[in-house]
Formats: sequence, structure tokens, C-alpha cells
Amino acid sequence: MDVLPVLRERLGRQCERSRTPLSCRWQLADGSERDLVFDPHNHRLKLYRIAADDLRTPEIRFWKDGLNAAPELYSKLIVYGLPGDEMTWVRQGYVREGIIWRFFADGTDTWIWSAFADNGRDLAPRDGEHEQIVSLAAGKPTVEPSPPEGFHCRRARGDDAGMVSALLREVCPDYPTPTDADTVRAQIETGSNVYRLMFDGDDRLAAAASAEIDHARRSAELTDCATRPRYRGAGLMAYLLRLLERDMVRDFGITDLYTIARADEVGMNCVFSKLGWVHTGRLVNNCRMPGGWESMNLWCRRGASAERGDVARA
Repeated sequence: MDVLPVLRERLGRQCERSRTPLSCRWQLADGSERDLVFDPHNHRLKLYRIAADDLRTPEIRFWKDGLNAAPELYSKLIVYGLPGDEMTWVRQGYVREGIIWRFFADGTDTWIWSAFADNGRDLAPRDGEHEQIVSLAAGKPTVEPSPPEGFHCRRARGDDAGMVSALLREVCPDYPTPTDADTVRAQIETGSNVYRLMFDGDDRLAAAASAEIDHARRSAELTDCATRPRYRGAGLMAYLLRLLERDMVRDFGITDLYTIARADEVGMNCVFSKLGWVHTGRLVNNCRMPGGWESMNLWCRRGASAERGDVARA
């Protein structure tokens, strides 16, 4: 089998060289449509809204067989599946890595199932260390963030893209997805991302975070969290994230949120736990970094509120 011609037919020539994930709709044999996302930089392929009964269809088996037929294209297949019939998934060679609450537009949870190429990507030698980080974070008491004194916050505009890009590149130069100014501007202007920015008393950008919105599924991921080192420890990120929760509720009616935090980072895992989020899984070797593959922790927030005292008025 050869998956590259199929990917090129659906996503365009030279799709395997794209730095940005590419998406398309495709059909099962019964004519129903599903979403597919190919992420060549991180060598992963994602399929959405797949049920256990679909796993035996030629279309799903084609993408799974591609793991070993073309591991240079994708060595991890991630399926955002519908709940149920766990044993069928296991028998078909999938591992359940986590859950995202109310991920689909009808309020259904998704069970995230992954399959790997036979190249060792499924190995997780640091899993014990990552479990300790989660345990540490989960033990933190819930704390409602207060407006940080001496700082002010607002939503990003298109002309803020340059400063946001510079911050993301400064804080995380090895970011696994594009952070150039043109990409950030497009995210803001198309409404695919809502950015919140925190400035110090001299109007210098201190921190930023965004909500990446899937409008079709009415779900949102809080991401792009970056604080300049000299401002860390002041509670800026926790407050930004609370504001983004409010934005999602008030402006988009999205109350159930999720995030994918680097499993190595103690600080961000603790921030989400202290905000009342719940750890719901780990995506093994999910992102390609200069030092190799990194695993990511899933955290979910059920029923974020639109009214949170001072936060609601910011």
C-alpha cells in the first residue's frame, strides 16, 4: 500500500513538507463523512468521530496499516473515538491514552485511542516521572486567581501578532507548531484563536495565552501559554486562563474545555490543577522537539462559569 498518493490527492502536492497541519473530509464506505488531520512535522495522523464498529472497515484499516508502510510520514495514529466497546479497540491494536469531556458538538465525550508504528515511538521510559508530576499537581488546592497588581490585560488584535510571535519564540523556541507572525495574525483575524495578553505597568508584554476554537464541534483547547521569565510567579498565567474560560462561555457558549500540557513541565500542570482542572490522560511521544519526542498531559475543565467575581469584569 502507498498512503502518500492518497494524502496528496486529499491534501495537495508536497503535503508531506508542510509545517502546518492539514485537514480534509473523507468518506467511509457507508457515505458518512469524517475529519482527518495530517501533521507531518509531528509525524502523526488524526481521525475524528470513529466508532468501534468502524475499525474493521477498509478505510480505517488503510490508515492504520500506513503506520508501518510509511512511518516516515506518520508513526502515530490518533483516533478521537466515540465511547464504548473498549475491547474491540484493544483487539484492533489501539491504546486508550485519555478522554476529553464533551468534545463533540452533541456533548459526547471522546476517548482518544492511539496506534503506533513498530519503531519504538510507543515506549515511554519517563512515564514514572510524569506520573509523579501529575500527582504533585493534583495535590495542589484549588485557588481562584486574583487580578495581578500592576498589570493589565486585554484581548489580542491582529496588529499584536508580531509581539505575540516574539514572546512565543522567546519562551519556547522549539514550539511544535508554527508561531510566526503571519500565522498568529491569521489565527486572530479568522477567529480560530482568541488570545489574551498581559502587560506590565510600562505596557511591555509579560504573558500570553490563547483558546484554539473548533467552531464545528463547539470545543476549545487552551494553549500557547507563555510568560517571560522575569514575570513568573506573579499569577499572570492563572488569571489569563480564567479570562479565556470566561471568553469561551460568554462569547461562544463553550463551557467544557481542555488543554494539552507538556508532561515535563511541573509549573503548567500545577497551574491547571489549581484552577480546578482534572487530569484525564497522557499522549505518549506526541510532539517532536529538538531533543526528541515529548509526551503531553491532558487536562479537562467541566462546566466553566461565566461569572467569577473580578475575573468576570475584566
